[in-house]
Amino acid sequence: MKWNKRIFISLSILLPVFSFSQENKNSFDIYGYIHVDGGYNFNSIDPDWFDVMRPTKLPKYKNEFGTEGNYFIGVRQTRFGVRSSTKTKLGELKTQFDFDFFGFGKDAGQTTIHLVNGFGQLGKILVGQTPSTIMDVDVFPVTLDYWGPCSRIFNLNVQVRYTPVYT
Repeated sequence: MKWNKRIFISLSILLPVFSFSQENKNSFDIYGYIHVDGGYNFNSIDPDWFDVMRPTKLPKYKNEFGTEGNYFIGVRQTRFGVRSSTKTKLGELKTQFDFDFFGFGKDAGQTTIHLVNGFGQLGKILVGQTPSTIMDVDVFPVTLDYWGPCSRIFNLNVQVRYTPVYT
């Protein structure tokens, strides 16, 4: 009976240590959110950008985009993505792929898939599209609008980069 009690107490103490000391080598996350905007534009704005407040797309002169306002509902700010992390002999391999529904360029004004982040990173080397190290996203004010308080200031570029760690 004494041994059973000691074994039980020992297991009670050691089991949490073992369960927390196990390291998960792989992770895979699916994330996203649905963002629905609705409203009424009292004056017409550029029809390609009807559901966002983009200052560069406001009329430059009276009735540039027509005289009547309109109701709108838009889901272009919705975002979905996947993220993974895997331990390898060369270091940790991280990947991320996410998209929203803003059409740009020839797809402007359409609700279509638009790549936001798409990259792979192995150790200190990253290849793909993501914010550069020059862009400090922490200084960007948090708002509910996709473009921020005045416009979308960050354009993500395709890059190959090496990021050293200084101590």
